[in-house]
Amino acid sequence: MDKKKLKLLYVSHAIENEGGAEISLKTLATQFKKNGHEVVYAALGVYPEFKTYIFKKFLPIYTFELYEKYLVNFVRYTIKKEKPNLVHANDRFAIIPSIIAAQKEGIPVVVHFRDFCLMTTTGSPYSLRAGFFNSFGIREIIKFSPLKRVLWELYKYIYIKRR
Repeated sequence: MDKKKLKLLYVSHAIENEGGAEISLKTLATQFKKNGHEVVYAALGVYPEFKTYIFKKFLPIYTFELYEKYLVNFVRYTIKKEKPNLVHANDRFAIIPSIIAAQKEGIPVVVHFRDFCLMTTTGSPYSLRAGFFNSFGIREIIKFSPLKRVLWELYKYIYIKRR
Protein backbone atom coordinates (compact mmCIF):
# COMPACT_ATOMS: atom_id res chain seq x y z
CA MET A 1 0.00 0.00 0.00
CA ASP A 2 1.40 3.37 -1.01
CA LYS A 3 1.45 5.85 1.86
CA LYS A 4 0.31 9.37 1.09
CA LYS A 5 2.91 11.97 2.00
CA LEU A 6 1.61 14.97 3.92
CA LYS A 7 2.69 18.57 4.04
CA LEU A 8 2.19 20.06 7.48
CA LEU A 9 2.31 23.69 8.57
CA TYR A 10 3.31 24.09 12.20
CA VAL A 11 2.39 27.47 13.73
CA SER A 12 4.14 28.29 16.99
CA HIS A 13 4.36 31.55 18.89
CA ALA A 14 7.79 30.54 20.15
CA ILE A 15 11.33 29.88 19.11
CA GLU A 16 13.09 26.55 18.85
CA ASN A 17 13.57 24.75 22.20
CA GLU A 18 12.08 27.65 24.17
CA GLY A 19 9.91 25.45 26.36
CA GLY A 20 8.44 22.00 26.80
CA ALA A 21 5.62 22.48 24.28
CA GLU A 22 8.07 23.69 21.63
CA ILE A 23 10.40 20.76 22.25
CA SER A 24 7.53 18.25 21.97
CA LEU A 25 6.27 20.02 18.84
CA LYS A 26 9.70 19.84 17.24
CA THR A 27 10.02 16.17 18.24
CA LEU A 28 6.73 15.44 16.48
CA ALA A 29 7.75 17.49 13.42
CA THR A 30 11.10 15.67 13.26
CA GLN A 31 9.34 12.29 13.36
CA PHE A 32 6.98 13.35 10.56
CA LYS A 33 10.01 14.44 8.53
CA LYS A 34 11.77 11.10 9.17
CA ASN A 35 8.65 9.34 7.90
CA GLY A 36 8.92 11.24 4.61
CA HIS A 37 6.40 14.01 5.23
CA GLU A 38 7.20 17.68 4.66
CA VAL A 39 7.02 20.10 7.59
CA VAL A 40 7.04 23.89 7.32
CA TYR A 41 7.02 26.24 10.31
CA ALA A 42 5.49 29.65 10.91
CA ALA A 43 7.09 30.86 14.13
CA LEU A 44 8.87 33.67 15.96
CA GLY A 45 12.29 32.35 15.05
CA VAL A 46 14.04 29.98 12.66
CA TYR A 47 13.79 26.24 13.12
CA PRO A 48 17.03 25.30 11.27
CA GLU A 49 15.93 21.82 10.21
CA PHE A 50 12.71 23.15 8.64
CA LYS A 51 11.63 25.84 6.20
CA THR A 52 10.41 28.66 8.46
CA TYR A 53 8.26 31.75 7.94
CA ILE A 54 8.93 34.25 10.73
CA PHE A 55 6.17 36.46 12.06
CA LYS A 56 6.24 39.39 14.50
CA LYS A 57 5.95 38.88 18.23
CA PHE A 58 2.86 39.84 20.18
CA LEU A 59 3.41 42.86 22.40
CA PRO A 60 1.04 43.69 25.28
CA ILE A 61 0.38 47.15 23.81
CA TYR A 62 -1.66 45.43 21.08
CA THR A 63 -4.98 43.82 21.79
CA PHE A 64 -5.53 40.14 21.14
CA GLU A 65 -8.03 41.15 18.48
CA LEU A 66 -5.46 43.20 16.53
CA TYR A 67 -2.84 40.50 16.83
CA GLU A 68 -5.40 37.90 15.77
CA LYS A 69 -6.02 39.84 12.53
CA TYR A 70 -2.29 40.12 11.85
CA LEU A 71 -1.60 36.45 12.49
CA VAL A 72 -4.67 35.23 10.57
CA ASN A 73 -3.38 37.12 7.52
CA PHE A 74 0.17 35.81 8.03
CA VAL A 75 -0.98 32.19 8.35
CA ARG A 76 -3.31 32.53 5.35
CA TYR A 77 -0.41 33.90 3.29
CA THR A 78 1.76 30.97 4.38
CA ILE A 79 -1.02 28.46 3.59
CA LYS A 80 -1.50 29.92 0.12
CA LYS A 81 2.24 29.85 -0.55
CA GLU A 82 2.99 26.36 0.86
CA LYS A 83 -0.34 24.56 0.28
CA PRO A 84 -0.16 22.26 3.35
CA ASN A 85 -2.60 19.38 3.95
CA LEU A 86 -2.89 20.23 7.64
CA VAL A 87 -2.15 23.10 10.04
CA HIS A 88 -0.89 22.25 13.53
CA ALA A 89 -1.02 25.23 15.90
CA ASN A 90 0.73 25.48 19.23
CA ASP A 91 0.14 27.83 22.18
CA ARG A 92 -2.23 30.55 23.29
CA PHE A 93 -1.33 33.25 20.76
CA ALA A 94 -1.18 31.06 17.64
CA ILE A 95 -4.16 28.74 18.07
CA ILE A 96 -7.17 30.99 17.47
CA PRO A 97 -5.64 32.78 14.43
CA SER A 98 -4.52 29.44 12.98
CA ILE A 99 -8.00 27.95 13.33
CA ILE A 100 -9.56 30.96 11.61
CA ALA A 101 -6.96 30.97 8.80
CA ALA A 102 -7.21 27.21 8.18
CA GLN A 103 -11.01 27.34 8.10
CA LYS A 104 -10.95 30.25 5.64
CA GLU A 105 -8.55 28.30 3.43
CA GLY A 106 -10.56 25.09 3.76
CA ILE A 107 -7.92 22.84 5.30
CA PRO A 108 -7.99 20.84 8.55
CA VAL A 109 -6.37 22.20 11.69
CA VAL A 110 -5.13 20.48 14.83
CA VAL A 111 -4.27 22.40 18.00
CA HIS A 112 -1.89 21.72 20.87
CA PHE A 113 -3.31 23.75 23.77
CA ARG A 114 -1.82 23.05 27.18
CA ASP A 115 -3.74 24.04 30.31
CA PHE A 116 -0.74 25.97 31.71
CA CYS A 117 -1.13 28.67 29.09
CA LEU A 118 -4.86 29.11 29.70
CA MET A 119 -4.26 31.18 32.79
CA THR A 120 -0.63 32.28 32.60
CA THR A 121 1.19 34.48 30.15
CA THR A 122 4.62 35.07 31.57
CA GLY A 123 6.89 33.66 34.21
CA SER A 124 6.86 30.38 36.05
CA PRO A 125 4.57 29.10 38.80
CA TYR A 126 6.51 31.01 41.46
CA SER A 127 5.82 33.92 43.76
CA LEU A 128 8.19 35.78 46.06
CA ARG A 129 5.49 35.65 48.76
CA ALA A 130 4.57 31.97 48.34
CA GLY A 131 7.49 30.21 46.58
CA PHE A 132 6.71 27.52 44.00
CA PHE A 133 3.06 26.54 43.52
CA ASN A 134 1.71 23.02 43.18
CA SER A 135 -0.70 24.49 40.64
CA PHE A 136 -0.75 27.88 38.94
CA GLY A 137 -4.15 29.03 37.83
CA ILE A 138 -6.40 32.01 38.28
CA ARG A 139 -6.77 31.49 42.06
CA GLU A 140 -3.02 31.73 42.61
CA ILE A 141 -2.74 34.70 40.25
CA ILE A 142 -5.48 36.61 42.10
CA LYS A 143 -4.03 35.75 45.50
CA PHE A 144 -0.33 36.41 44.82
CA SER A 145 -0.06 38.75 41.83
CA PRO A 146 -0.31 42.52 41.38
CA LEU A 147 -3.62 43.91 40.13
CA LYS A 148 -2.34 44.60 36.59
CA ARG A 149 -1.40 40.91 36.23
CA VAL A 150 -4.83 39.84 37.46
CA LEU A 151 -6.51 42.21 34.96
CA TRP A 152 -4.26 40.94 32.12
CA GLU A 153 -5.14 37.31 32.89
CA LEU A 154 -8.86 38.09 33.04
CA TYR A 155 -8.68 39.92 29.70
CA LYS A 156 -6.89 36.96 28.13
CA TYR A 157 -9.34 34.45 29.65
CA ILE A 158 -12.36 36.42 28.39
CA TYR A 159 -10.82 36.64 24.90
CA ILE A 160 -10.17 32.88 24.79
CA LYS A 161 -13.66 32.00 26.09
CA ARG A 162 -15.34 34.44 23.67
CA ARG A 163 -13.47 33.10 20.61
